Amino acid sequence: MALEQHQSSFPFHSESDPIPIAPDLVSGVFKLSDLTVFCQTEIEPRCSKELKDPVLIDVSQVKVWDISALLWFAIALQHYRIQGLSFLLKFPDEPIRSRDLPVWQLDAEEKAFCKSRDFLRRWRFVRALKHVCDPADILLPEQSQYFDILPKRFYGEGKSLKLEDGTTEYLLTNRLAEIHDLTRIEGTSQLPSISYSLIEEYVRRFSDSQTWNVIAQNCEVTRDDAQEFVSSLVGESLDNMHQHPSATSGFIAISVLGNTRELILAVVDNGYSISQTILDRYNADFKRKHRQSRLNKLSLKERAKIIDYALQPHVTSKKGDPPKGDKPFGLGLDHIRKTAVKTFKGKLRIVTMSTQIVYDKDHYDEPEITDYPQPWSGNLIRISIPLRKGRR
Repeated sequence: MALEQHQSSFPFHSESDPIPIAPDLVSGVFKLSDLTVFCQTEIEPRCSKELKDPVLIDVSQVKVWDISALLWFAIALQHYRIQGLSFLLKFPDEPIRSRDLPVWQLDAEEKAFCKSRDFLRRWRFVRALKHVCDPADILLPEQSQYFDILPKRFYGEGKSLKLEDGTTEYLLTNRLAEIHDLTRIEGTSQLPSISYSLIEEYVRRFSDSQTWNVIAQNCEVTRDDAQEFVSSLVGESLDNMHQHPSATSGFIAISVLGNTRELILAVVDNGYSISQTILDRYNADFKRKHRQSRLNKLSLKERAKIIDYALQPHVTSKKGDPPKGDKPFGLGLDHIRKTAVKTFKGKLRIVTMSTQIVYDKDHYDEPEITDYPQPWSGNLIRISIPLRKGRR
């Protein structure tokens, strides 16, 4: 659903040809780091008053999509659309030479571009694009029906698949991996918001599908621990999203990143940052006087400290002493970190308020921190879990 109530929704009209801009990729992989560099070096300058020429955002050379970067890209596009940037999108497509060839006759590069195209279609990226505007307004004329065609070569639907055939195939068969829009317009509001009922439905579908069985087979965990994937990682990540005020876009998706042999769970939203959500509590506990309007002016170290504080046990957005009893409460991030890093031997990456923090086995109590310039509001949670040798 296009968010026409609070976003500009103009069709693309220009007397001049759009200026092509493209990310500089290593080996054709579109990662979070590539996205921020691309935005800072190519898109941000085009948002200035002096440079209002239309642009062609060319991602047609992407061979592999990190699902977290793809979802974050959609949030970024939404921001630039609101800022008035006029742009078209160019996506990967099948090389002309290979269109009549069977898959086994394709060379490595032709196969990569076919898979990249089919990935966007099969993961329903159009659902995220609809939060930017009507996709028809920003697709090239020759790609106007890009998302109307279902994959035929890769990630096809309707196949008979066994559990041991692979994590990706199983999750796709059960429609769990693809991008899910977790917003809807409810009540008297004209704007969408994160829907807790949609979150509950998604978590229930995961539980009913016995995905934990597949996780146990494909990741380095026991069957008992694998059940934590649904309750601790999927459930807690979505519950955390629900606690971010003002979010009008929220997505979850899962993918296997073959070049790093990881299962990726990505959750993104465009609401208030985690830092904004807990700032009052942080100020009260640490006797600080940080203001919401000045958060992005703080040093990287201080910004990271606020985010890390949100991962401590029993931290919520509310002031005061924690309630009595053993029932867990808070933002859920501490439980996510513990499960992702200690149970699944993976990594937890959080991007918010122009800050990226990463927790892994070597950085559990003191995360790696880096600047991540981000002119848009929102939060990204990326959980990566290593696969067993030989799994895909």
